[in-house]
Amino acid sequence: MKILKKTLLLSLILCSEFSPAMLPAQDKTSANETFEEEVLAGHVVPVEELLAGRVSGAKSVYSVDEPHRPVTSSLSLGIGRGKMRDTYLTPLLYQGTALDLHFDRSRVMRGLKWSNLQMADLSFTDGDDTASGLTSAYALRLRYSFAMHKFWRFPTSLSNKSLEVGPYFGIDFGGNYNLRIANGNNPATLRLAEGFGLSAAATWVCWPFGYPCPVNFTVQMPLIGTAFVPEYGASYYETFYLETAPNETTFTSLHNRQDLTLRLTTDVPFAVIPWLHNGSSLRLGLGYHIETMDINDIVTRYSTFQLVVGWSWQYLPYKYHRP
Repeated sequence: MKILKKTLLLSLILCSEFSPAMLPAQDKTSANETFEEEVLAGHVVPVEELLAGRVSGAKSVYSVDEPHRPVTSSLSLGIGRGKMRDTYLTPLLYQGTALDLHFDRSRVMRGLKWSNLQMADLSFTDGDDTASGLTSAYALRLRYSFAMHKFWRFPTSLSNKSLEVGPYFGIDFGGNYNLRIANGNNPATLRLAEGFGLSAAATWVCWPFGYPCPVNFTVQMPLIGTAFVPEYGASYYETFYLETAPNETTFTSLHNRQDLTLRLTTDVPFAVIPWLHNGSSLRLGLGYHIETMDINDIVTRYSTFQLVVGWSWQYLPYKYHRP
């Protein structure tokens, strides 16, 4: 009898404890409606809720053992002006229209102390020579980088700010093609470089329309690495077929390679889309990239400045969902 009494008492205590998973569907809905009303009223959301990317509706249940860490991704198109010079082909400077297709993916890691950032760019430049304007050259670049950032957040009564700083690894592949010497032995050059450097990102979340509009700034700069640059006058036939040309793989640092990438964007929220957590946003901003190399008596310069327009969205990995 004493054992039965203790069991009943323990059951009553456990039943009296609050359990979010035991709430009925209408309670969850009302809680989410209250949250949406606070957002529309312009109230500041705690940074934990902002990182969580809270979802309207009661279909998704999150694990209480792990902080909500949504993935933030964006796909954007950049249109602007580009400049390129490659003295392996010609000493002339070419400039024209530059297009860039950009994708990035970021996420705060477990513990909210570190974050990672991946960026990929496919850029194309069509330029005319600045001397006569009679010849053209094309440049194609594919760049990828992965950064690991130390994450700091600074919540205030009016906005939320965050700062991320850490190392990154990047690779750059592509080349130039010159129509002026299209009938020559070497009308094109190959571009291949990789390096380790510093990466930083800063975010300021403001509420101009009653919705969170983050302003994002990222910067990356390689410090050391390697690059493929042929000797001046050496043909690619000698390099890859005859294998008689000297080694073209060169150590790079700030003394022979300067590379800087800057992006300043802001996200203006769209109406909430049901299958995207926290909705999606229109991304607007500016992008700038400049690179200069002086190796083996060959000077290479490539720069772009573009207006950016695209789409950004947030989502939680599938493991956080439970029907």
